[in-house]
Amino acid sequence: MGSALGKAEGNTLLCLSSCGSVEQDILNNNTDKFLEQKANSFWLEEQFDVQHPTQSDPACAGVIRYSKLAVQSPGFASKRDTVKEKLDRQLDTGRSQPKPERPNLMTIVQCCQPLLHEITAYLASSPRSFTRFGGWVSSSLAIASNFKSHPCWSTMYATRWPAFYECLSYHGAADWQTLYYETFIGCLECILEVFDREKKVGFVMSAMNARIQYDMEVDGYMVQYLSACEVTPEIITSEEEHRLRFCPASVRSQLMPEYNLSKSGNDDIGERGCRKQHVSYPYRVLEGIQGLTVGKGVELQWKMQQRSPFGWWYGQLESLLPDPDGVRATAVITFNHFPSTSRWYRLMVRFGGAEMRECLFGGYTGGIRAVSEEEIQNWMRFVPKRKLDF
Repeated sequence: MGSALGKAEGNTLLCLSSCGSVEQDILNNNTDKFLEQKANSFWLEEQFDVQHPTQSDPACAGVIRYSKLAVQSPGFASKRDTVKEKLDRQLDTGRSQPKPERPNLMTIVQCCQPLLHEITAYLASSPRSFTRFGGWVSSSLAIASNFKSHPCWSTMYATRWPAFYECLSYHGAADWQTLYYETFIGCLECILEVFDREKKVGFVMSAMNARIQYDMEVDGYMVQYLSACEVTPEIITSEEEHRLRFCPASVRSQLMPEYNLSKSGNDDIGERGCRKQHVSYPYRVLEGIQGLTVGKGVELQWKMQQRSPFGWWYGQLESLLPDPDGVRATAVITFNHFPSTSRWYRLMVRFGGAEMRECLFGGYTGGIRAVSEEEIQNWMRFVPKRKLDF
C-alpha cells in the first residue's frame, strides 16, 4: 500500500462517489483490500481525516484523505486501524437501517416539485394525456402537480385556439382549464375579425367582425358575422386558423374591446350559460392621425350600412395632408388589388375625429391605422392572384 501511495505526487483531494462495488467490498469486511485497491485513486493532502456514510445513506462512500507524511510516519499503522474501526462502526449502523427504496413517481411528487412540473409539461401535448397524468393517477398527484391551475392549460389553449387565446388573455383570463373545457364544447364566444369573409369577391382584402364559437363536430369555427341584416353563418376549419385575429393591439386602448369573463352579474350570458363577448368596439370610430407613413400599408375603417360595424380594408397610403391643428387629415389610399383604371382603385378620405363620414365609394368611413411589417405579411396571404375588375 505504501508503494502505491508513494506513486502519487503533491497534495490534492479526492471525493469518492457512491458505487455498488465499493459498498460490496466494505460489506464483505475486505477493508484492507478496499484501501489497497483505491489507493491509486486517492489524492494526497497534508491533513488526515475520514468522513463516511451518513445513517440515511450507508451506500455513499465518504471522503478519505491521506498525506505522504502520514504514510511514512511510524504511527501510520495505528491510523489505518482507526480508519478501519470507523468504517466498521458506520457499516454496522448502516446494516441496521432498511435498504432505501428505489425512487418512483411519488418520490418525485414529494421531494422534487420542479422535476414534476417538467414531466407534466412534457406530457401536455394533449388534455387527454395531461388529465390522465395529473387528474386520474391519484388525488395527491393532482394536488402536487397543481393540476387545475397548471400553466400547461394555458399553453395547450394557445396552441389549439390562438386567436381565442389572444382575446381572452387581453381580458385577464386565468382559469384556463375551465376555459378550455367551455371552448371545446362550444360554450364560449369571442368577437374576432375574419379575413376574406366567406371568400367572396366583395370582401377581398378585408377583415370583418363576427361572433365566433368553436364546433368540435367539425373541428372548426362557427362564424356569425355582425351585420345590420341577417347573414348565413360560415364554417371555418381549424386549418384556416390564420383567417382569424383579435382586435389589433395598436388600437385596443382606443376601441376598448370588452369581455366580462365572470358569469356572475354578467348580462352577456347566452343559452346554456355560455360566455358571450359584449359587442361594442366594432362600431367605434378610431381617432387620430399618428403613426402613418406615406407609401406604407394602412387599414381603413369602412362599412356599407350605417347600422353595421366597421370592417378593416387594406390599402396603401399614397398621400397624407394633416390639418394645421394636427387633429384631422386628408389621406389618399390606393387599393392595389384593383387595376389602376378601376373606380375602386383610389379613395380620398377625411379622418381623425370621432365622427363617421360618408364615403365617395358609398357607405361610411371611420379612422385609419398604420400596419406593421408582420401584419403586412399576413395580409399578403389574401392578395388575389388576379386584379379584381368589376
